[in-house]
Amino acid sequence: MDFMNNVLNELQRQNMTQIELCDSIGISVNTFRGWVSKKVQPPVDIAYKISKALNITVDQLISGKPEHPAEKKLEEIKKQLEAIVEKI
Repeated sequence: MDFMNNVLNELQRQNMTQIELCDSIGISVNTFRGWVSKKVQPPVDIAYKISKALNITVDQLISGKPEHPAEKKLEEIKKQLEAIVEKI
């Protein structure tokens, strides 16, 4: 699968519309749909924004593979450590 197909699959999985995604990252729906129809990847900065809006990594969107369980645990620990540091 390609990047944009993986984005579309993730949108469906999260029950999010293309319009909602585009609004959240500040691009037009026509631009987004152009990438989908032409099977081209968006610029790197937009790919990053898409990944953040979908709460998924760019690597996952490129590969179409789910996140490794250890990565999720590391992210949880990182958030916990950040919360502790903020209290200090």
